[in-house]
Amino acid sequence: MDNYTPITDVVFQKAEYSLARLLSIYLDNEDLPKMLTLSRSINGGIISFAEHPLFYNIETLPLKEAESKTWAKETLRDYILNSIKTYQ
Repeated sequence: MDNYTPITDVVFQKAEYSLARLLSIYLDNEDLPKMLTLSRSINGGIISFAEHPLFYNIETLPLKEAESKTWAKETLRDYILNSIKTYQ
C-alpha cells in the first residue's frame, strides 16, 4: 500500500490541475488558485451529469431520452465554453 494514491489525488492531477493549466494558458492568467476554482467548477458540472443519469429522464423535457442526452451534453458544453470565453 506504500504506492497507493488516493483517487482524489489522481483526479486532481489528471483532471483539475491539467484543466487549470490549460485555462491559465488560454486566458493568459497565471492566478493558479482562480484557475483551479474554474477547473473544479467545470469538472464538477460535467461529473454531476454523469453521476445523475435520471436527469435525462425528466418528464418535463419535451425530448426523447436519446435526444435529451445530446441536448444536455451540448447545452453543458456551450455553457462551459461561453463561460470560459467571457471570463476576465
